[in-house]
Amino acid sequence: MTSFQPATENQTGHIGARQARVEDAALLRGLGCYADDAAIPPGTLHAAIIRSPHAHARITSVDFSSALLMKGVHGVLVGEDVKRWALPFPVGVRQPMEHWCVAVDKVRYVGEPVAVVIAESRYLAEDAIEGVRVEYEPLPPIIDPERATAEQAPILHEAVGSNVVNERRFRYGEPEQAFEQAPHKVSLKVKFPRSSCTPIECYVVLAQYERATGIYD
Repeated sequence: MTSFQPATENQTGHIGARQARVEDAALLRGLGCYADDAAIPPGTLHAAIIRSPHAHARITSVDFSSALLMKGVHGVLVGEDVKRWALPFPVGVRQPMEHWCVAVDKVRYVGEPVAVVIAESRYLAEDAIEGVRVEYEPLPPIIDPERATAEQAPILHEAVGSNVVNERRFRYGEPEQAFEQAPHKVSLKVKFPRSSCTPIECYVVLAQYERATGIYD
């Protein structure tokens, strides 16, 4: 619920509504409710993730047979399972790029999830990671973005055929004439850090399957 105070005139002479914050009191007094505060339903399973130590490599095999024999382990998810049951993440460019929650066939950065162990507790899931054997075929990594645009650079997404997935050019007026008439010319090379859509406030879903009704609560 959001409450509003009457409209007031600010120093610039504009009329605007001043919004009152209603959540501060609970948060400052330690009375906020978070997902960690919710009770864990009986039978909840826990996950532990096996991540890639390579920046660029093909996954040649994932053997989790030993992990499945461990007490309390209910399953191991790999790329094949994810590809069968889920869809790749949406991407912001119109290119045949596929990003999955678990790597499929190939890893493209250090720490990319390769397998997920599902067990009756986080302790058992972490232990079962030791029972998963992943074999890789390392591929040449490339870190510098400018070098990645070279023709001979290792390709991250083969279906795209290039590491340049989006290129746009903008032109206004007559730049050649403007440079020719300018009394001074300055050239500048600018490097921008990586940017990504990273949420500050994440969310958690707690769901429980009801066998009698066949629905989730």
